[in-house]
Amino acid sequence: MSQDRGQFSSRLGFILAAAGSAVGLGNLVAFPVMASKNGGAAFLIIYLFFIAFICYPVMIAEISMGRKTQRNPVGAFSALSDGDRKWRLVGMLGILTPFMIAVFYTVITVWLVVYLKEIATGGLESLADESTFSYLGGRAFTVWLSHSIAGNRFYYLARRREGWYRAAR
Repeated sequence: MSQDRGQFSSRLGFILAAAGSAVGLGNLVAFPVMASKNGGAAFLIIYLFFIAFICYPVMIAEISMGRKTQRNPVGAFSALSDGDRKWRLVGMLGILTPFMIAVFYTVITVWLVVYLKEIATGGLESLADESTFSYLGGRAFTVWLSHSIAGNRFYYLARRREGWYRAAR
């Protein structure tokens, strides 16, 4: 059975998608805080070490597996391991991980919406208090907003056969 697989329309689109996946929103939000709290330059050296020796090789391995097998993560691990069940589970983790990351992004999105609301209403000073974010977790609006954002993400992924890849092309 032949299956028409989507591809990126340009090399730049692929590079930007790979960079966006590698860096991630959480990394962009957390990086200045981590650098300032954990020793600045010393943190940067360790951070760059992990990027160079863990993140980059893993990204190259994922790209190579995808090119070699022309399959999704489960199929790629299955094909390269001659159907070994343990490696199929590793491939399933490659599909499950973005869903878990989406939960984290939902929290960040809610924080951004609250920031925008406070900016619009002139209450930005209240966000300087450390207890504000623990208070935000229990508010009905915050809970509703986080559930609706997560629900929309999962609905979109479940309803679209090609999911986010269609939007990236």
